[in-house]
Amino acid sequence: MNIDFEGSLKTIDELAAGDLFVMRDNTRRMFGIRATYGAEPAAVILNMAIKEADPFPCVATGHFLGEQALIHLAKAVLVPDFSEAGLDFRSEVADGPGTLFFSPDRICMRVARRREGFFYVDLKSGEVSSSRPGGIEVPRWSIKLPSKVSEHQTLLKFDGPSPA
Repeated sequence: MNIDFEGSLKTIDELAAGDLFVMRDNTRRMFGIRATYGAEPAAVILNMAIKEADPFPCVATGHFLGEQALIHLAKAVLVPDFSEAGLDFRSEVADGPGTLFFSPDRICMRVARRREGFFYVDLKSGEVSSSRPGGIEVPRWSIKLPSKVSEHQTLLKFDGPSPA
C-alpha cells in the first residue's frame, strides 16, 4: 500500500537546525522547529507554551523534549500570509511572539522564552538570538504539508501575536 508520508521518526538531537517536526503523546500535540540556543539543541514550540499561562511560540531547551520521538516533516513549509488581511496587525497586540521578520539576508521569528522577554530565531539556521532583527514584519503564517493526493494540508495556522 502507498502511504502519503515523506517524514521519519527522530529525536531532537537527530534533527537539523531549521527542521519542522510534530509530536504527540497522551496529553499534547506539539508543532516545532529544531533550533540552537547557544551550543545546545533547542526547539521553537509553535502551537503551545511550556507553561500554560506563558506566551507562544516559545523557545524550549532540548531537555524539554528529551528522547521523545518526533515526526520530522521533511516536506512541510512555513507559508507567510502576504494578503492584505494577513498583513493587518488586527490581533490583540502588534508586538508579540510569532511575528516573522523579513530582512535582506534572513527570515526570523520572534519567540518567547518564558517570562524573559523575546528572542528571535533564524528560520533557516535555527539560531536563537536576543538581538531584534530589522526588516518587514509579517504577523500571520501557516505551516502546510504538500500531498500526493491533494494540493496541500494545512497543519497549523498562526493568526497573529497574542499578549506576552
